[in-house]
Formats: sequence, C-alpha cells, structure tokens
Amino acid sequence: MKALDALRQSLTATNRSAFQGLHFDQRAIEQELKKLKDWLKDSDENSPSVDLIQESLLRFHKSGTVTNLKDARLICRGVATPIGAKHVRLIDDTILFPKLMDCIDQYSAEPRKFRRCYRGLLSSYFSFDPGGDDSVGAGYGNWKRLRTFLSEHLKTIQTGGTNPDWVGAITAHQNLLSDKPCERYGTAFLEGRKGDFEEAETHLDISGASWVGRSVVQAMVSAASNLDDDGFKQHLPELLRLLNEPRHASLVDNGLSQILDRYSQTTPLAMHPGLCNFAVEHWKNPWVNKNHARWRLVSEAARKMVADWLKLDFLKQFFELLSADGSNDTRRLDFWARYHTRIDDMYFVLGRYAMHNRIPAFIELRKKMEGRLLAFQGGGAPENNAFIMTIGDYAFVEFGTTGNAAYVYQISSGLPFDLVNATTLSSSNLKDKYSAERLMHKDNVHGYAKWEERIDSHLFLKYDIRAKDDELPEPWRSGSWLAEGTMRNIEAFCRAFSLNFEDRRDAGGQYWIDADNSNRVISSQLKAWGFGYREGRGWGHN
Repeated sequence: MKALDALRQSLTATNRSAFQGLHFDQRAIEQELKKLKDWLKDSDENSPSVDLIQESLLRFHKSGTVTNLKDARLICRGVATPIGAKHVRLIDDTILFPKLMDCIDQYSAEPRKFRRCYRGLLSSYFSFDPGGDDSVGAGYGNWKRLRTFLSEHLKTIQTGGTNPDWVGAITAHQNLLSDKPCERYGTAFLEGRKGDFEEAETHLDISGASWVGRSVVQAMVSAASNLDDDGFKQHLPELLRLLNEPRHASLVDNGLSQILDRYSQTTPLAMHPGLCNFAVEHWKNPWVNKNHARWRLVSEAARKMVADWLKLDFLKQFFELLSADGSNDTRRLDFWARYHTRIDDMYFVLGRYAMHNRIPAFIELRKKMEGRLLAFQGGGAPENNAFIMTIGDYAFVEFGTTGNAAYVYQISSGLPFDLVNATTLSSSNLKDKYSAERLMHKDNVHGYAKWEERIDSHLFLKYDIRAKDDELPEPWRSGSWLAEGTMRNIEAFCRAFSLNFEDRRDAGGQYWIDADNSNRVISSQLKAWGFGYREGRGWGHN
C-alpha cells in the first residue's frame, strides 16, 4: 500500500534524525504518531460523496443485492438518505431493508470489513429522526431493527491492535443503542459531568441536527424535573440556556411546557424573571387569544402563573420605565401590584418617545406588549403614556404623568374607546368625564390618611374587587369601620368577613348576621350600625 510505504519511509527518516545530538527530540515522533492516527481514522471513516452513495443505493434498489464491499459501505451510509424525485429512503422499505441487514451480516466473519459497514449504519442510525413527521410506519420499525442489529454486533467491530476512536466511543456509550439512549446524560448533567455526552458527540460525529442532541436535552429536562424544588430551580438557568440554542429550536415547546408545569408546582411559588422572559419570548403573551395554541401545551395553573408574572412585570416597567418624568412612581406601582392577579387584561398606549425609542429596554418591552400595544395620539408631552387594566366588568386607566386621576369605566355600559380594532387612542378618549369615575391619588380625603386605603375601600364597596381573597379589605383592614349602615355596606361587610346574613324584616322580624362577639372589628362595626348581640343567635337589627 502506498500509504504504508510512505509512512515506513517517513518513520525511518525520523529514527535517523531523532537521536542526533546529545538530546532526544520527540516532536518528530509525535508528528508521525498523529499521521498514523489520522490514517487509521481515515481508513474507516472517510465520508463518501452523496453522488457515490446515491449511485450505490439506486443499484441496490434495482437488484436487491450487494455485490462488493465498496457498495455495501456506501449503501450503509445512505440508509436514511432520500433518493430520486420521490425522495425514497431505503429505511422505509419493508423488503429491501431486511435484505440489506442480511447482506451486511455476511461480512461479520471479517471484522475489519464488517466494521466499515457498521460505521455507515451507525451514521444512518443517528441521522434518521425517529420522532420526525416522516418516521411513521416502516421507517420507525426498521430504525428499531437497525438499533438492535448495531447493539448485537457491537463486539464484532473490535479487533486486536489499534481500533479507531469511534469504536471505543460507541463501546463506552453503548447506551445510545438501547431503548433509553440518553437517560445517562441527564444523570450526568445533574452530577456536573457536562462533558460526558460531548465525548460521544465528538468521536461519533453526531450532527447537531440529530435526534440524539434533542434527546439529551430532553433527558436533562426530565432529570432536573424529578428533583426536589431547590434542586430543580438550581438547574433551571442551564436548562433555559440549552433550550435557547438555535440547534434545539424544535425542542422548545416540549421542554418549556415540562419546565413550566414543574415550576408551577414549586412552593413558595416565587416569580422567576428568567423563566417568564423565556416563555414570553417564545410563546408570547399568555392572555392574548392568538397565542392560546401554544399555551394549551401547559396546565391552566402554569399559564396563569406566567400571566400573573407578566402583568406584574408590565406594572413595574410602566411605573419605572414609562413614567413621563422618569421617576419611580412607587406608590402607584405598589398599589396596583397588589391587584395584579385580579387583572384580566392589559393594554398599553405609548407616546412618541416610548413607541420609537431604540434603547434595548424599550425594544424588548414593545416585543412583550405585542398584541396589546397602541399609540398615544395627541397625548400632550411625547413622554406621556397610559395603560388600561380590565378587572371583571371594569376598565381602569392610569397615566404615566403624576397628578392624573385613575379613570374607571364599566365595560358592559360601553367604553368610549375601542380596544379591539383601534391602533391609536387619544387623551380625550381615555379621559371621558361623562362616562368615567375618577379616583384621585390624593391623601387626606374623605377621612382616609392615604389614598391607597380610600381607593382600596372604594374598589371593594362599589366594584366588589379586592386584592386577595384571604386579605381583609378596607376600611376594616386598617381597623376602621363605615359610618353608614346602608344595605350595600352591610352586604359588603358580610362578604369581607364571610358572614351569613338573613333578612326577616318583611315578615316582621329582624336583619340577622351570623357572628359571635369575639372579633373586635366585627363587633365595633355592627355596634356602630345599631346591631345588638344575642348569645347563640348572632347580631340583629330592626
């Protein structure tokens, strides 16, 4: 062989020169060893051209026989390669594929020849996608048959002396030929051995488009999801980084749905900004109708979790980034942040400055707001912005500039602006004094030291809206009570404390509230309204 003769001559020359002088220079030997390894590798691993592969495949399709080793090797490489105008693949053929396996099996008595065919079959095994749209029927069945064949003949490819690197790699990673090919790498990921799969990927020339890479990431997600809450959260940043790699784009839906459902089960359920941003980047706003298809991949609890996170994030961004004077309006932010889980929908009306700003923070925010973004027309200063929250049957409008009241509209009575078809809204649309109620952000009004307490009380008493079900609303949360015992106030009081009431006044009886006298706030409020307590009966009023 010419290659061996050239190598022999080169080694002879090296021997003559390496020992000259008083010291031993091993660099020449190392260079020749590298050439030897490369030659050994090339002899088994040269990737033939697609044209040669297709020619051999066509011959096999016509004859159904393999006439020589060269053709056998080329056909093995092309098992999953589409050929012809109809893109026919050998692995999809129920007759020819089993014939090929029988033909290749005949070389197993000659390990070196068999090994060259085995390498081609292994490459085809990795390139066929068992989870792809075109892997139904015979293709998937033959792929499983190929996996069994490769596993059963693994020892046959090992010969005495030096074996190519890929032989050692597939031997060390023979799990790739099992029905759980990548579970091992999920465990390795948890243990910090990230290079475990990289070794196999390098020596076996596994393409980034192969099913193997995707299965590895899925194994990592599953392994992390099976940990306790703290362990799962610890690995979450790395999982998101893996899913965000372009080569794993097809894994995002499956991986993200698994991660979101698992995170929604953690306690306490704290907001995870990284997960929120990743989910919204890939699946968009979870409460916009056109995005519902992807959000149906997760439980309603997981969808609501991200929706609530995004609402809170929008509130922070509005009052921190979009306030017209650039100040951090912490009081309004803190107030509405308490209600973020009650918000059904949000719309943002941006002035010229925020709508056209090319600063990354503004660009990213506008992307998040897609589907709920409108332009502020004639909104005064170009820095002014507004946002609209819908809670039940009511729409609340807040403005970026301080000093503005919050405007409240009843949706069922008709809004003075269009949230469905409009692309712009004006200040006059949003500040309709004829149909809106104004809530002023002013302290020391109507007996309330802080406007937050006054609006809290008003939202509950008039609109039956409270921040949390388990939170006592104003005025009782701060230990105060209402002066007027109107039916509306009494009924709101009973809702606040989850009390049963019975009105028997039409039958000559009294209005009874089922409560004892152990709660000071309840007792004080009912006494202020003229109710009297009767042991074992509750509080009555004529």
